Amino acid sequence: MHGTGKLTTWFQRATHRPSRDRISLMVLKSQRIEISFTVEDGARVEALFKTLGLLHLV
Repeated sequence: MHGTGKLTTWFQRATHRPSRDRISLMVLKSQRIEISFTVEDGARVEALFKTLGLLHLV
């Protein structure tokens, strides 16, 4: 499944999405676009984003 449900959100092609523990949404400040993605180790990526000051939970 990939593509967009609305013109401002892009979902990457992710064949393993059902097995992932979370779906992340990245909002680009310089453009009006959101990118949705999954990762293999969600907790590790969340910790990295927190360290870099990039994580804002909604």
